[in-house]
Formats: sequence, structure tokens, C-alpha cells
Amino acid sequence: MANRFVFQINVTCERQQGKFAGREELAAQIQEALEGADPGSLSGDNGGEYETTEWMVEEMEQPKPQRKQGRRGNADVIQFPGNEVPVVGVDEEG
Repeated sequence: MANRFVFQINVTCERQQGKFAGREELAAQIQEALEGADPGSLSGDNGGEYETTEWMVEEMEQPKPQRKQGRRGNADVIQFPGNEVPVVGVDEEG
């Protein structure tokens, strides 16, 4: 019987020094590191041994924020799935 696991990994990186790197370059490096992390085999506490038969890493698109009018008419709210972040100082005129 095969067990299938799906994990979501969120990576945030901030430049520490040097020149800026492109988003695509950073994503490729992260994906390469994750693809190379395949353990090949796993073992359980009771002596069970497992082989990883599939190890797939895919980059997912980030959800685009949706804007809605704030309660007071002077701020918008940017919504991401699961949270809301008010944007201060944005009014209806722009």
C-alpha cells in the first residue's frame, strides 16, 4: 500500500548584500534544492522500511490580491486567502 503526502512549503527570502537577483533565478535555486532533498528511503519506528517512488517539486502561482472598499471609504482592504491587510492612505479618488 502506497502512502501519498502533499506538503506546502512557503519560502521568504530577503537580500542581505550584493546586487539584486531576479525572482525566477531565486525560485529555480529553491526548486533545485528541494528536488535534491529526496531521501530515497524512509524507516518507521517499528522497523518498516519505505522507498520514495515519486518526488515531485512544483512551483505554485501566488494568489493575486483582491481589493474591496474599506468600511470608512478612505482605505482599501487587500485580501489574500486567510487574511486581510488594510492599506492606509488610499481613498476613492486615487
